Amino acid sequence: MNDPLSKTLEEIHEEAKGSGMRIFYGYLAEHNKVPAVHWNRENGGDWKKFFVCGRTLSATILYVNWAPFEQFEVDDAMSKLESEIAEDDDEEEETKKLLTQVRAFQSKVGLTCVIDLAFVANGMVHIYQETADWFDEFGDLIGDNDDEGDTEERRPIDKAVVNKWAATLASDPKYATSKQREYLLEKIAGDEFSKLPLYEILRRAETIFQVEFKQGAEEKLSQEIQELRNQGLNMNAIALKLGISRDRVSGLVPAVPKKKDT
Repeated sequence: MNDPLSKTLEEIHEEAKGSGMRIFYGYLAEHNKVPAVHWNRENGGDWKKFFVCGRTLSATILYVNWAPFEQFEVDDAMSKLESEIAEDDDEEEETKKLLTQVRAFQSKVGLTCVIDLAFVANGMVHIYQETADWFDEFGDLIGDNDDEGDTEERRPIDKAVVNKWAATLASDPKYATSKQREYLLEKIAGDEFSKLPLYEILRRAETIFQVEFKQGAEEKLSQEIQELRNQGLNMNAIALKLGISRDRVSGLVPAVPKKKDT
């Protein structure tokens, strides 16, 4: 499937390798005391111009992070729209139209939707972000729908809260195999759950997991799978017990001799 930002990531890696800049895979934590400036793509150009600027300022480390489009984003949007159909029959047709448009983004799940780059120079954090065109369309679609609500009740997103709960969620042992991460967050946060910016936390948690916890989680899961295989469980039984797909079980233990499944 066509994934333009994935190709962009490859180009960024090649450019960094050729320039001598080292890549640090991660995101810069946001602190109010550290001055930061965001790159304006319309006036400054694409990531290549941003890269040239970094070299000009003698930056030696390029911070690189990216995130895939997740299933929960489609599910959450559809769930909200479906609840609106139940609450307001007068706008049912318009809401159903939006529901169809949101459902169409199902084909984008797994594609790279955002790339974040950054470097530090002269005591200033320089930040670049590029999003896929279709992801901008998705955001506009959801945003337009949100604008119909009571804007007076909205509050600015507290990034410290997002980072705190996202890190807590991503580091939870159940995160890697959970299919209901919203519910997992609810169990972790307890009474505070209703006050949390859910969408932002789930997105940041996936980014943190990919960068900091995925490798360790998959190694642990692979060990659990091998132990279950040694106990005589077949692939289907292991998948059922761990709550993951058979294909994922197979992919995590390619070197383990397969026993004949019954």
